[in-house]
Amino acid sequence: MRLLEISIALNSTLDLDKILTYIIQTAAEVLECEAVSILLYDPVKSDLFFAASSASDPIQLSEIPVPLKKSLADKIFLENTL
Repeated sequence: MRLLEISIALNSTLDLDKILTYIIQTAAEVLECEAVSILLYDPVKSDLFFAASSASDPIQLSEIPVPLKKSLADKIFLENTL
């Protein structure tokens, strides 16, 4: 039932901010964790940026680039491994 509810919510809007907010809220609830962040890839700058976060001000975080070279984000994003 929960998966159906999530699917309906994700398909109910094209507003990226609403979708990302729903994802971080749901992920924090399902995973029972304190904070969730979503990083998206910026092809122009070739780095990642915080698109949404439940722990901090998303606007401030969005201004902090996450380099892809020699970082955990690099390994996860480029190699799809931990």
